[in-house]
Amino acid sequence: VVVFDALPTQGELRFVGNLVVAGSEYACDATVFYHPPTNGFGDMGVFSFHVNDKGTPQAESSPVYTVQVNVSPENDAPVVCTSASFSTTINTYLPIVLSATDPDNTAAEINFYFATAPTSGILTNSEEGFPFDYPIALPDGFDTVYYNSAAPGTYQFGYQADDGTVFSDMCVVTVT
Repeated sequence: VVVFDALPTQGELRFVGNLVVAGSEYACDATVFYHPPTNGFGDMGVFSFHVNDKGTPQAESSPVYTVQVNVSPENDAPVVCTSASFSTTINTYLPIVLSATDPDNTAAEINFYFATAPTSGILTNSEEGFPFDYPIALPDGFDTVYYNSAAPGTYQFGYQADDGTVFSDMCVVTVT
């Protein structure tokens, strides 16, 4: 049988979906999985085990073996809202602050991207600005757009955040 002497200080070992417990015995042909912590990487998957013979007479235990799992980082997509709603009057520029976070890099420059125009009205970079041409990626540090509708109704547009490597899901903005 395999006996786990020390478990990883970060992350966890699982056997058939169950958490491995230090000192517990597992069949030698068992598959054990290491699950790193969310957004964790580096030398964090260090654990040790030894093998015992449960036969009669019982042979000596094996030496203790140490396993080190190196976890490579993965770039997670920025996170934006799933939806947002605003109200305004016609022919009025409504400032809308775009927001996103990057779960694995808080210092990352986040850019915003619009694939298509609003269902009605215009988006600009200022109250005096010209309407955007689509698709458009807003410049670094640009996080406010102005929406103006010339007709009453409910209209939508969507945006995504980009950390330079991967895009977020779409945030759908509804303006009435």
